Amino acid sequence: MKTFDEYVIDIQKEVDDTSDGAKTVIKRYLTSIYAEVMRQVGQYLMSSVTEDDTAVLNQTAYPVSQDASVIHQVAYKPVGATNFRLLQNISLEDYKDNFINRPASLPTVWFLDGNVVNVAPKPSEAGTVRRVYTPNITDLVSGETSLLPDRYANVLIDGVVAKFKAWENNLDAASIYRSLYGQELHDCVLDIANRTKPLRPKLYNV
Repeated sequence: MKTFDEYVIDIQKEVDDTSDGAKTVIKRYLTSIYAEVMRQVGQYLMSSVTEDDTAVLNQTAYPVSQDASVIHQVAYKPVGATNFRLLQNISLEDYKDNFINRPASLPTVWFLDGNVVNVAPKPSEAGTVRRVYTPNITDLVSGETSLLPDRYANVLIDGVVAKFKAWENNLDAASIYRSLYGQELHDCVLDIANRTKPLRPKLYNV
């Protein structure tokens, strides 16, 4: 996979400008375009994370340690049990309407309050709460390596060049590269989503 700095060199060649001013602009746009692309394909390229916490009596909130992009599953294992039980996902409004005043018991559902995973009813024992999620991908900056396979390098290059040409006020060239970027991003998303769909994480046989 290409590094940030390798992409910068490729883009400098594409725009035929190796000045310090152009390099600063290219770096800023590269970070921006990478984040834009990863919002669409990141869940197919980033490994999921599984985190377990001991349930605390009467505590509903069990935050994950990293910023989550997609929360795949939340499960609960009662004390002494062998297997986890999948919890049903509900909205915060459903929690307020149906669970907020319930006494402590074994959790059966989960919901998000802001960015924090919560379970309900609030636990009545020190079981285990498991969260399986895909973290958000960190920014691509100098010294870092892209998660995007090299065969899709033109997606990033043309996306950055489109912005760079607009910055140069070369609107015709910006339009051409923007069109290329849009089509390449579309094809990239379809290809990655179809070839590397994430498998459903196992929650059993801990």
